[in-house]
Amino acid sequence: MKKKIIQSLKDALANLRAVDGKANELIQSLDKSQDLILFFKKDKEMRIKYPDIWKMQLDNEEKNYSSIRCHLIEYGIRNQIDIETIFKTDEDSKQQLEDLFNTD
Repeated sequence: MKKKIIQSLKDALANLRAVDGKANELIQSLDKSQDLILFFKKDKEMRIKYPDIWKMQLDNEEKNYSSIRCHLIEYGIRNQIDIETIFKTDEDSKQQLEDLFNTD
């Protein structure tokens, strides 16, 4: 799932990435941020021993991800590329997966 959004962004910005390094920088930052969020979510030892620090790190990285996401959407708008749809599709996929496993 994680790599799907990165690949979709790379595909959508393929022409610009060759010309403008900003697109590559934003995609790499988003990828790194996703990796860190996944790492923090899986780090059960830190979560148990230092829950406040763990929560702070996770919150900070989620804010960073959100900021990068906004920058990418703004970048797409400036270059007439619908980046927001890529994020919306990813969120819809995640929601469908959660709905599948939540049987409440």
